[in-house]
Amino acid sequence: MYDLSALVRFPQATVRRTRLEWTCHACRLGVVETLVHTHDIAQGLHRDCVPEQDLSAPALARLFPGVPVVDDPWSTLLWATGRLETPGRPRRTGWRWYG
Repeated sequence: MYDLSALVRFPQATVRRTRLEWTCHACRLGVVETLVHTHDIAQGLHRDCVPEQDLSAPALARLFPGVPVVDDPWSTLLWATGRLETPGRPRRTGWRWYG
């Protein structure tokens, strides 16, 4: 398990490019996990959960590069992770993200 806050707290000047890229990837994974599981919890409590689009758009673009954005990045991220059915796109039953 990653401590997401620890991944983003490091001196930029001392980090090699590959380490920085891995850290950014791990942060995106953490963002997606946080967003979609918060959505899951909110649904269970019959509440809406709509984060800022600037959180979901970069993670969606990096981790789901073959998924075109339809409507908005948040609903597309929910669709990409099998949590939402949209017009013309049935709910996904199998998916993976790309690093």
